[in-house]
Amino acid sequence: MTKKGWKARIKKACIEAGTYQEYFDIEIDLLARTLENRDKAQEAYEASGSEPVITQPFANGKGGKVKKNPILEVIDNMNKDAKEYMKDLGLTPQSLNKIDSSKLKSGKHKSSSLGEILKNSGI
Repeated sequence: MTKKGWKARIKKACIEAGTYQEYFDIEIDLLARTLENRDKAQEAYEASGSEPVITQPFANGKGGKVKKNPILEVIDNMNKDAKEYMKDLGLTPQSLNKIDSSKLKSGKHKSSSLGEILKNSGI
């Protein structure tokens, strides 16, 4: 998904969770960019055969060292970064519970977008 698409979904989830504030747009932008880049890395990982481990040849050309696929490491790191941004925006169950309810908008809090964003983020 594109950054623009992620940004719209994240903002909608924040609004529905009652955590959206205009000054969160910078954080939303960072999360959207992270998720877009994670999606691109995921596409590259899948295009390369989705191998979780690779053999990195030694300099002398003999043998090699088996290690975690670097693309998979990038994906994992982006997922961790995205989760931190989600926590900051109140988009995880734990972080939403920690937010002072008096600062939330009044009314029902829908969890459909929150659940959908968590489900589709791959975290």
